[in-house]
Amino acid sequence: MSSSSGDFSRAVSPSSRPGLSRRRLVAGAAWAAPVVVASSVIPAYAASDEEGECTGPYEDSTMVTAGDGVKKVAVLTVPAGAKRMRFTAVGGAGGTNYTVADAGSGAMVEGSMAVRGGQTITLTAGSGGIGNGELKPAEGGDGYGVGGSSKASSPVPANVVSAINDLTRISGGVTGRGGMSAVLYSASGGGSSAIEVDGVPMIVAGGGGGAGVLASYATVLPNPANAGAVRPTAHYSLDSSGGEHQFSTGGGAGSGDGDGSPGFVGFTSYEAQSNPILTVNPGSGAAGGVGGAGGEKLNPPTADGPVIGFSSTSTQKLVSTATAGAAGASGFRAKGADGVASYSYQWDQTPEGTDNRPSNAGELFNGYQSVVSGGGGAGYGGGGSGAALSVSARVVSQKWNNDSARARYAVGSVQLAGGGAGGGTFMDSTVRIMDLGWALNAPNGPGERGAGYIEVAFCF
Repeated sequence: MSSSSGDFSRAVSPSSRPGLSRRRLVAGAAWAAPVVVASSVIPAYAASDEEGECTGPYEDSTMVTAGDGVKKVAVLTVPAGAKRMRFTAVGGAGGTNYTVADAGSGAMVEGSMAVRGGQTITLTAGSGGIGNGELKPAEGGDGYGVGGSSKASSPVPANVVSAINDLTRISGGVTGRGGMSAVLYSASGGGSSAIEVDGVPMIVAGGGGGAGVLASYATVLPNPANAGAVRPTAHYSLDSSGGEHQFSTGGGAGSGDGDGSPGFVGFTSYEAQSNPILTVNPGSGAAGGVGGAGGEKLNPPTADGPVIGFSSTSTQKLVSTATAGAAGASGFRAKGADGVASYSYQWDQTPEGTDNRPSNAGELFNGYQSVVSGGGGAGYGGGGSGAALSVSARVVSQKWNNDSARARYAVGSVQLAGGGAGGGTFMDSTVRIMDLGWALNAPNGPGERGAGYIEVAFCF
C-alpha cells in the first residue's frame, strides 16, 4: 500500500537499532579493531565438508573497517595454496538527527568463495552516513559507492529572504535564528562495502538510508494569552514518534533478495484540527542493480478548515511547496540519491500604522523555511532520497491572541522530510552465501556513524 493512501506503518528494516544479537556483537568487535588485523588461525572458521577441496581451518584473517566519514581500502594477495576465502561484508549505515527516528542499517553478507594463490583481493569498507543536527547539512558516507548527502541549497527566493530578514531584523542569513525562520537538513546515507577479485566485484554490501526531519514553527502568543487563543502548531515531540506524528526513517539494506528497503513515511497533524494529515514519502530501495525511485511528492493542502487554513489574505502571504525525491544511481558502484529541498514562507504585508500591536510583529508574523530530505544508501543500485514538504498555515477562526481588534492572524509552518532508502546488495552467482540480512549497525542519534567493515580468511 502506498503512503499516499494512508499507510503510516510502511515497513523498514526490522529493528535497525543495535541489539544484543550475534551480528551486533560481531560488528561491535569490528569497529573496535584496527583498520587491518591479522591472525594465524580462526577456530570459528573451521572448514566444513561443504567447502569441497578445502579441509583445513581458515587462516590469515584480515579485517578492514571504515573511518569517520571515509572509506578504508585494503589490497591483499591470495596466499599460495589457498582454495577458499570466507568473508563477512557490512555496508555503512545511514545517519539520523534524532533518537526517535531510526537510521537505515547497512547490509551484512556472510559466505565463502573459491580463490587461487596469486589473485588480488581488494576490500573496500564503506563509511556510515551521519546526522549533524538538523541545522547542518551532511555529506554521504564514503565507500565503494558514496551515500547520498543532505547538502541541497535552500530554494527560498532571494527577494523573499531579503524582505523577511528586514522585517525580522535578522541579517547574514538564517539557520534557526529568531522568529520562525529555519533551514533544516536531514541525515545522509551510508557508503557501500565491496570485495573485488582481480578487479571484478564479487560482493557489494549496500548502505543504509538517512532519516528525515519533522519540525513545527508558529507565531508566539503573549503570556498569559487570552482565553481560547489558538496557534497553527503541529504535533511534534523528540520524546516519541508515532500516534499523532511520526518521523520518516531511513531504509535498510540487505533484504532477503538483496534489494534495498524504504523507511517509514513521516506524518503529523495540527493540534487544533485533526485534518488534514500532512504526509511525506521516503525514497524507494534499489532493486537488481537499478537505483530506487525518489519519494513520491504529495502536494501541500490548500483548502481552509474550520480552525486552520492555508490561504493567504490581502496582507498576509502564505507559500507552501513540495518536492519529489531523487532516484538513486544504477550499477555496482552506485551512489545513493542526494536529498532534495522544499520551502515555505509567511510574509506579513500589513501597512505600517494599521496595527502597532504586538510591538515585535515583524518577528512574530514573518518567516521562511526550507528542509532537505534524507540521502539514500549506496550499493548495487543506490537508494532513492525522500520527498520534502514545507507547509505554511494560519489560524482562520480568530485573529491573533483571540483578539478581534488585531489586524493579523497567527501563522506557522510545518517542515517534513522523507528518509532515504537502502542501497542494493550484489552477490556473484559463484559465491556460496551463508547469511544475508541487516547488520544492525544503525547509530543511535546525531553525530554518530554506523561503520561498514569487511573480514576475510583463507582455507588451504
